[in-house]
Amino acid sequence: MNTESAVEFGDGNRASCVSDMATNIDIAATEIAVRKKRKEIAAIKLDPNFDGINCIECDRVIEAARLKLVKTDKCAGCAQEIESKNKLRMKQFCY
Repeated sequence: MNTESAVEFGDGNRASCVSDMATNIDIAATEIAVRKKRKEIAAIKLDPNFDGINCIECDRVIEAARLKLVKTDKCAGCAQEIESKNKLRMKQFCY
């Protein structure tokens, strides 16, 4: 397709076509990111001793909303503490 002719006509087709292409690229990138995240979530291994309710670190009850939204065997507090320790280790490793 000769894009110059679309500009010459000034009918907006080129801009519309570019906009549609950009939208399709955004949709494809989102679909790829969702598939990648689903694979990551599926790969998460829960502790075999996890009873489905209590945190494996502190034995407190994990909030129902958290269990519904996140594949986890740790309460928010313990997960945050572990994540903070891991970030600190990574900083020490990288510097």
